[in-house]
Amino acid sequence: MALISSKIRLNTLHWSDIFFMILLLELFMGGGGRLLDIGTLSVRMYFFMAATGLSLLYLIIRQHISLDILVLLAVFTLLHGMAFVVAYANNVPMERVLLDFKPLSFFYIILFFSYKIRRIEDVLWVVDLIRIAALLLAVIYLIVFVLLNLRLINFALFWHATYASEEFFFRGQMAFLYKGFVYLVIGFFFLFRGKHWQYKAFAVLLALATFLTFTRGFIVAWGVTYIIYLALFGKNKILILIFSLIIPILVLLAWQYTDSLLGDKMYSDGVRFLQVYQVLDMITPYSVILGHGLGVGIGIRDLHMEVAYLEIFHKQGIIGLAFWGGIFLVITWKFAQAVQKGNLELALPFFLAVVFMYVESVTNPFLLSPLGMGLVLLAWVCLSVLSLKTFQETLYPLDHSRELSQA
Repeated sequence: MALISSKIRLNTLHWSDIFFMILLLELFMGGGGRLLDIGTLSVRMYFFMAATGLSLLYLIIRQHISLDILVLLAVFTLLHGMAFVVAYANNVPMERVLLDFKPLSFFYIILFFSYKIRRIEDVLWVVDLIRIAALLLAVIYLIVFVLLNLRLINFALFWHATYASEEFFFRGQMAFLYKGFVYLVIGFFFLFRGKHWQYKAFAVLLALATFLTFTRGFIVAWGVTYIIYLALFGKNKILILIFSLIIPILVLLAWQYTDSLLGDKMYSDGVRFLQVYQVLDMITPYSVILGHGLGVGIGIRDLHMEVAYLEIFHKQGIIGLAFWGGIFLVITWKFAQAVQKGNLELALPFFLAVVFMYVESVTNPFLLSPLGMGLVLLAWVCLSVLSLKTFQETLYPLDHSRELSQA
């Protein structure tokens, strides 16, 4: 058994396939995208502009676009066009509006995804890259974690080398969170159901690395997602009940442990509650529906907020929340269609990853960043393929090299 399942493609890669692979690996491992800047833009933004240019070229040559992608992009453009108009009506400086829209513009990457992911083999390739990226992140983190705690790495030097990037958040001198570690949990979903012991070992490795980041948000969202998984697919109702009781207890214990180990988190929790109050103070009858427009912050946060849904409501109102809620419902429907096609084992990790990202965004802004948005859009496209094409798994769930070699 091999971790890589798409061997058949490695000898026939087109240059656009190589670019696609690099783009995805940067998305999975590059955190918030600010590790490396060239001029005033990040490497991720240059990749996005190149991908957008290729997408337009594909569109001109093929003169074809999937109806669901066309409708999705049209609604996204209309919604954010309205947000521009509302911001203009509220006298928001245009530079602030554009600065706010810059990360949201990554949404258009779905057009490139839809051109590069058209077959089951393409979906398998995405699965491979998620696995590889997650495991690399886990191994690197665990090595650094051990070296830090053995004092073989000078913490002060490490802090100065990484803190300025705004990608790292330190847990005292013993651990740290890197924004890209969200893919440790996502990678877990692509491994934990594997029937071979190697898959389960890799899943345990990812779980260990995740717990050692001491990140409560990850643990809570992970627990909620797993309860949803058990409710949908668990066969033993008593076991489901037990897990539904145990997981919240473990979450509370993890909450208490991180507070005692790393200091009281009451301040960071209080900041989130204060943001809620300040958003509520600014509500008007019009803003409930349309929001205040892009570029409008609150007292404690000049532009962005920790809670993704709070920021959506503040800037785009109920219409904005309905848009992102609609995306989740469509992805759920595509997942159900994929299951009917017999593609449960391939479709389930994408669905669970989206559930996790939506739950995680209750306390974090992942959904409004390329890091989270890219995963949701990738799942949309992959589930679209799986909902239309049949791939009958025979021996090894999530290990498809045998079937592909015979294709």
